[in-house]
Amino acid sequence: FNAVSVDGQYGIIANNGAAIFDNVTFATDDPALGLPAVDLLRASSTGTDGENVSTQDVAAIMDAAIRRMIEMEDLTEQQVAYLYSLDFQIADLDGDALAMTQGDTITFDINAAGLGYFIDETPDENEEFDEDGVAIAGSDADGYIDLMTVALHELGHALGFDHASASLSDDYMGGVLDPSQRLGLYDADNVTQLPTANAVAPTASETLVFDERVGEMITLEDALLLDALGETDTATQEPRTKGKAKAVRWAAE
Repeated sequence: FNAVSVDGQYGIIANNGAAIFDNVTFATDDPALGLPAVDLLRASSTGTDGENVSTQDVAAIMDAAIRRMIEMEDLTEQQVAYLYSLDFQIADLDGDALAMTQGDTITFDINAAGLGYFIDETPDENEEFDEDGVAIAGSDADGYIDLMTVALHELGHALGFDHASASLSDDYMGGVLDPSQRLGLYDADNVTQLPTANAVAPTASETLVFDERVGEMITLEDALLLDALGETDTATQEPRTKGKAKAVRWAAE
């Protein structure tokens, strides 16, 4: 099982005689196969006692990372919609590998190369880190790999950024990540740049959301109007399938 990249113990058997095989083709869905072909984000060290990350934790951080990406980079509506369409999976990647992106799928290492992840319970803030993105001693982030930074890095790959994209915000596309490090703080002089509860919120006519029912960005006002139309499509009189709109912190200019 998964012998192709786990232990190499596989082979070919010839019945009733000797045989020579000049060319052999095999297929596998082992996510660890072919790692050298992609840009891996690697940890600067490895550990042995990191806890396994859950799908729920990764999903929550991915959502927050997309919000950060929208704030940090000048993304088009199509790019925002694409980020929300990405899939992710968790696998036991080799050695110091933290994550990789192949096509529309991001693969996260199960335990951050044995170091364990910092799962930020307040992902829109940076209070565990100083102005240089270094975890404050004794904080929950101290000594762990920041899952937010890993997610930002892989979202960058999904958008076509590579490890040479050093001009991006806080160099979060670098190929190696240290424990206790967060990149993507927007501005080293201000680690609370994300909108806060005291900020003036955009109105429903200004806030854009990606609505799966129409497959594009629309205003929150229009999304609420679609919800209010009820269970029946007024044009066809057929039961209406209610999709969902994903909110994006993006006020119209």
